[in-house]
Order: sequence, then C-alpha cells, then structure tokens
Amino acid sequence: MAISIKKLEKSEIEIEGEIEASVFIASWNKAVKKLSSEVKIDGFRTGNIPEAILIKNVGEDAILDEAAELALREEYPKLLIDNKIEARGRPKITITKIARGNPLGYKIITAVLPTISLPDYKNISKKILGEELKKEVKVGIGEIDNVINELRKTRAKGEDAPPEFNDEFVKTLSNFENVADFRVKLEKNLQTEKEAAKLEKIRSQIIEETNKGSMMEVPEVLIAGEQNKMIAEYKNEVTNQGLKWEEYLKNLKKNEGEIKKETRELAEKRVRYNLILKNIAKLENIKVPEEDVTKEAEKLVKAYEGADLDSAKMYVEDILLNAKVFDFLESLN
Repeated sequence: MAISIKKLEKSEIEIEGEIEASVFIASWNKAVKKLSSEVKIDGFRTGNIPEAILIKNVGEDAILDEAAELALREEYPKLLIDNKIEARGRPKITITKIARGNPLGYKIITAVLPTISLPDYKNISKKILGEELKKEVKVGIGEIDNVINELRKTRAKGEDAPPEFNDEFVKTLSNFENVADFRVKLEKNLQTEKEAAKLEKIRSQIIEETNKGSMMEVPEVLIAGEQNKMIAEYKNEVTNQGLKWEEYLKNLKKNEGEIKKETRELAEKRVRYNLILKNIAKLENIKVPEEDVTKEAEKLVKAYEGADLDSAKMYVEDILLNAKVFDFLESLN
C-alpha cells in the first residue's frame, strides 16, 4: 500500500502508511500461536490453546498489540530497502489505526544517515600515521621488574616477605621453564600490549582530527540512544563491582537523569565518530560480508541468553565495519 515519507529536522524522517488487512491477518494468526505457547491456562496444554479461550483470558487487545509488533517487525526492513532509506538507531513507532480484519495504520519516525561534509580524511590519516609510526615502542627492564615484584607481593602470605623469584616460583605461575623463559614471554606480552595501545592512540587521533573538520546535523534520537547505552554500561560496571545502582547514585548524590545529562557531550561525540566511519565506508565502498556478520552475531546470541539475533547483527556489523574502515585508513601510509 502507498506510504508517505516526510523530512523532519535533525536528519529524521516520518514514514506514514498502512499494512494491508490480508497481511495483518497473517500476523494475527502468528500472534495467537505465539501467545498460546507463552501463557498458561488451566485445562489446556501450552501451545494448544484455542483462539476463543485465549481471547477470553488475555484479551483481544493483547493479541492485536502482539500482531502489530510482528507485522511491523517484518514490514520495517522492507520499507527501508524498497525506499532506499539509510536508517540509523531504533525507530519510534506509533500505531494510528488497529482493528481485527482491517489494515494496520502506523507512523514511524527514524533517524537517517545525515548529509556529512568530511575533511580530507586520507591526508589526515597519512599525516598522523607518518608521525606516530616513527615513535618506537619498547619495553624497559624496569617495567618487567615491576610486574615481577607485583606477582611476588600477591603470593606473600600475611606478614611473610614476598617469595624469592626463582625457577620454582615461575613454574607455579604457568607453563614456564625457568626465570629466563618467563622474562622473555612477559616482555613479549608487554610489547604486544604497548603496540595495541599505540594503534588505539593512532585511531583515536585520526577520528578526532577528522571529526574537527566535519560538518553534520546529528539526529537527536541517535544521541539519546547512545546516552541510554552509556547508562547501561555504567550500571553493568557498578553491578560488577558488587554495588547496587541505587546505592551508587545515592553516594554520588545524583539521580539517573543528572547522570544521563552529563553523558550528552560524550554521547554526541560517539555518534559523530560512528557516522563519520559509516560515511567513509560508503565513500570507499567498504563492506562486511553477510556471512561474517551472521557468524559473529550467532556467537554473541549463544554467549548472552535472551539476546536478539537481529540486534546482535546490527551491533556486530557496526564493529566489523568500523574495524575495516580503520584498516583502510592505516593502509594509506
């Protein structure tokens, strides 16, 4: 059915349309089947609850809501593809008309890839790489000794002095032959860490300098989404430290709204960085094979119970694509 697309401010668009009644009926049937497998009603086996009984117990509105969600979950990706819309972030969906046996009316507001004016990111990358790659990264003997002393301290019991660092000691740590073998492998690990930190610094400088010369209108919905993500990250860190989020806020004498407000500047910067990388990928025709995205997303879903595959794919594709863009920029040196 016909849809209308209206441009809004801040790189957002409004999509308004309807899903045909015949399609919505199919979603109704899927919703009945889904809810039938989820609810428990005395006298009926889960998954085999007649539609009339289900309506009586959960209500027709509950089934309609589920059917609408299922229908739009299928329709939305098709809308984007058919209309060549480069959407970003989670859309805001409003149901404008809903009734059994009738078309489903909807209104969707989504952020789109904004028009971005980029500086000469290739020359920026070449300049930074040329300067930073000249700087040699070396592991000093003192750094190795510091790690060894920390290991000795952790093995000290009570008031006992730290144990002597000898062949017997290193064999208790892992599969090391002797002290010399340990020092060689430790130096190699520290060198690897330093090289990784150097690469991270180079990437940060490239994206920061590119951002300084970029012009774009950042969609508010993307900033809000990034703020929510950052709050979730903070909560996870607090929980991992054995604290409760409410207690943490109480100690800070702040509420979640204040914390969220404080994240805005960094959230906007994160969004800008991501949009810049996506724009470079588009300009340079950099893509991630679908099979790679699916493979990594499936691993993620297995590792995190309850994770949604489609969301996992979006997350994984972002990470893999950004990595490919940086690989491209680093290859320019």
